[in-house]
Amino acid sequence: MTDSAPPNQLRDPDIFWLHRWLALKKTIQATRKSKDTKEPFKGLLCNLLAFGQKQFLYFFLGFTHSLGHYKENKDFEQAKKDGGFGAASPKLIKDYDYPPEYVLRTILDQIAVDFEIIQRAMHQRQHGTEFQQETLNLADKWGQELLGRVKKMIEFSHGDEKVSLHPKVITYFNRSPLIRMIPYDNVALIGIPLTATRPDHRRDLLVIGHELGHYAYWHGQVNGQSIREILRYIVRGEMPYIKNWIEEIFSDVFGFVVSKQLAMSLWALEMIADNLPSEYVHDNRVHPIDLLRPYLFLLTLSTLELSPHTRDSRAGNVAAIVKDRGGHEYFRTIDWERKEIKVKLGTAKNTLQTVIVKILDNILPKLKTEENWDVGSPVGWWNANQSLPAENKKKWEEEKERRYKNFEKTIDPPKNPDSNIQPEKSEQKKGEQPAKTHAFVTVREANFERYLEPELWKIVFAADGWAVKGPETQPVGGWEGDSSGGYNPFHL
Repeated sequence: MTDSAPPNQLRDPDIFWLHRWLALKKTIQATRKSKDTKEPFKGLLCNLLAFGQKQFLYFFLGFTHSLGHYKENKDFEQAKKDGGFGAASPKLIKDYDYPPEYVLRTILDQIAVDFEIIQRAMHQRQHGTEFQQETLNLADKWGQELLGRVKKMIEFSHGDEKVSLHPKVITYFNRSPLIRMIPYDNVALIGIPLTATRPDHRRDLLVIGHELGHYAYWHGQVNGQSIREILRYIVRGEMPYIKNWIEEIFSDVFGFVVSKQLAMSLWALEMIADNLPSEYVHDNRVHPIDLLRPYLFLLTLSTLELSPHTRDSRAGNVAAIVKDRGGHEYFRTIDWERKEIKVKLGTAKNTLQTVIVKILDNILPKLKTEENWDVGSPVGWWNANQSLPAENKKKWEEEKERRYKNFEKTIDPPKNPDSNIQPEKSEQKKGEQPAKTHAFVTVREANFERYLEPELWKIVFAADGWAVKGPETQPVGGWEGDSSGGYNPFHL
C-alpha cells in the first residue's frame, strides 16, 4: 500500500457507470419482490443484490479519486452510503492493463448474467414443459447425490469462510453444459443441454459430475487446504500445458470417480467425434487436447483399485480412434519461455497418469475402490492396439448402449415428482436478507486511508473465480499466477 496515489494518466470512471448499476439494481429488486418469485430464488436474488452492490461500489468509489467532481450529485452521495464502507471510501491504484472501465464492465456483466441465469432457472421450473420440469428435477437430484458422496472428504468455502451446509445444486437449460461460479451463495448453478429431456435417453446428464468438479476446484477444501493449493503443489514442476489444463483434468477425474459410471469413459470417446479434425491436437491452454481426453478417463480407470477384468475390459479402442483422426503422434504447445514446442502424445499420457494418481491419493482416496461401480462383465474383444473388426462393431455399440442404460436407471425418475429444490423459510421476515460479507469483499477495509495496489485489489476483483470466468463462464485460462503458462493474471 501507499499513502498517496502515484501519478496516473487514467481518468476516473464516468458517472454513467453508476447509472448503469442503478438500472440493473432496480430490475433485480423488482424481480425479487414479484409474487411469482419463490425460494430459493428469492434468497438467491437477495444475495446477488447485496454482493453485487458491494462489489461494484468498492471499485467505482475506489477508482474515483477526484470526489469533488460529484459532490452535488445525489446518486453519488447515496452510493457512498449504500457501499457501507463508513466515513472512508476505498482507494485503489489504477492499473493500465485492467483500467477502471474494464473492471466495472466486467462486474456489471457478471451481475447481469447471474441475474439472467437465476431468472431462467426459475422460469423453466414454473413455465417449462412437462419434459423440461421432469429433467430438471432429475438433474437436481443427481447433482445433489454426487455432492453427497464427497461430503465426508471435501469441505466447501466461499472466500476465507467455510460453509457449514452442503451446497445446493440448481440446474437450468443452456445451449451447452457449464457451471456458473457465484461467490455469494452456497449454490452450484449448472447449465444442462436440452437434449437430455427425452426419457430413457439422458446420457447428456453425465456432464453434471464434471461441472461439479469445477465447483470443487474453486470452493473445495481437504483437511483445511484448498483444492487449488493442493493441485498447484501437485503440478509445481510440470510443463506449462499441464498447469494450464489442471482445472479440467481435475474436473474430469472428479466427475468420473464420484459418479462411478463407466458410461463416462464411453461418453469421453464421443466428445471428440463432433469436433473438427483440425482441433484434435490444438492446445487452447485450458482443456486437454481432444485426443488426450479419452485417455484421461482410461488412465483414471487404470489407477482405480478395480478388479483386473473390469480394468482391462475398459481399456478402450482409443488407439484406433487416434489413427482414424489422422494418426497424430504429437501436439504443439509452449514451453516456459513461451516458445512453441512439440510434445509426444506418449509423454503427455505418462504425465497425465502421474497427475491423476496424485489427485486420487491426495484429494479423493476413498473413491478408488470398486464399491458401487457399474462394473459389469469383461469385454475381451476391446483391443486398444487394433482397429475394431467388423464383427466386433456390433458388440461395441451394444456395450455403449448397455452402459448408458445403466446410467439412466441410476437416475430413474423419483416417485415423488417434487423437485429437490424446496421453498425455504427466510431468516429475515422483512426487507432484504443480505449476503454474508466475504473476506475478498472487505479486504483491507481498515486501511482505506491508504491506496491499495493492483496486486491486492485484483484478489477482490477475481472473487473466487467470479471474474476469472467470463460472462458465459468460459475460463480466461492459464496457470494461476504463472505468466509463462496462460492468461490468468489474478494469482488466486
